[in-house]
Amino acid sequence: RNLHSTSRRQRQMCIRDRYKLCKVSDFEIKAYIYALYSSLIFFAYYYMTFEAIRDGIATAIILYSISYIVSGKFKSYYIIVLLSLLFHQASIFFIIPALLYRYVVIKKISNYYILFLFVFASSFFLKDFILNLNFINEHVKYLLSYYAENKSNSNTVVVRYIIILSFCLFYLHLTRRDFGNKGRGVHIYLIFTVISFSFFAAFPDMYRRLLLKVEFISYPIIIISYLSMYKTKKSYLTYSLFLILYYVLFMSNYHSYYSLLNIRPLFEL
Repeated sequence: RNLHSTSRRQRQMCIRDRYKLCKVSDFEIKAYIYALYSSLIFFAYYYMTFEAIRDGIATAIILYSISYIVSGKFKSYYIIVLLSLLFHQASIFFIIPALLYRYVVIKKISNYYILFLFVFASSFFLKDFILNLNFINEHVKYLLSYYAENKSNSNTVVVRYIIILSFCLFYLHLTRRDFGNKGRGVHIYLIFTVISFSFFAAFPDMYRRLLLKVEFISYPIIIISYLSMYKTKKSYLTYSLFLILYYVLFMSNYHSYYSLLNIRPLFEL
C-alpha cells in the first residue's frame, strides 16, 4: 500500500511539474494534456517500477527544477537539484547542463553537434585515465568499472540520444528568429543535458540509466513545444504515430528497471 501511495504521489508531482513548465514556457494547455497522457502510456514503466521509486521521485524533482532555468533563477535550480540528491545520487549530473546553459553561448546550430561528438569521443579517450586515477575512492572505482560494462548489449542507446538532440536542434532552427520564445531555453537545456551525459558513453550501463531520465523528461516537453507551434489534427496524428513507432522499436522488449534495460538492439527487432 505504501509503495502504491508513493507511486501515486510521484505521478502527481510529474503532472504538476509539467504544467508549471508549460505555463512558464508559454506552451499550449491542449498540447500539455496530449503530452501528459502520451507519456503516461509510453513511459508507464517509470511510474510502475516500485523497486526504483526513489529514482522516480528524484527525476520528478529535477523536472520541477527546469522551470527555474527558463526563468533564469539558477540558484533555485541548484538548490532543488541538491534536494533531489536525497533520493538519488545521479541527480548531481543535472548540475552540469545548467552550468553549460548559463556560461556557454553557441550561435550556430551545427556547433551543438560538434560539441556532442567531441564530448562523446572524449569519453572513450579518457575512460582508462579515469579508471586509473589514484585519488578516486575504491568504491567509486568499483562502480565505474561496473557501469563500464554493457550488460544489455543494446545498440539503440546512442540512437535515442541523437533523436532527442535532433528534435531540440530542429526546434531551435524553427524559432531562430524568435528569441523571445521561452521554449528555446528549455530546448537548449535539454541539448546540454544530452551533450553532458554523453561523457558517459564509454560507461554503457550508466549512459543507459541516464537515458531513461532524459527520455522521461524530454519527450513530453518536445511534444508540447511542437504542438504549440503546429496545432493541426495532422500534427497530433503525426506525433501519435511517432510515439507508437518509438515504443515498438525501443521499448517493447522492456522488462524491468534494473535489467534495463535489457532492450534488444534495433537490428534484432
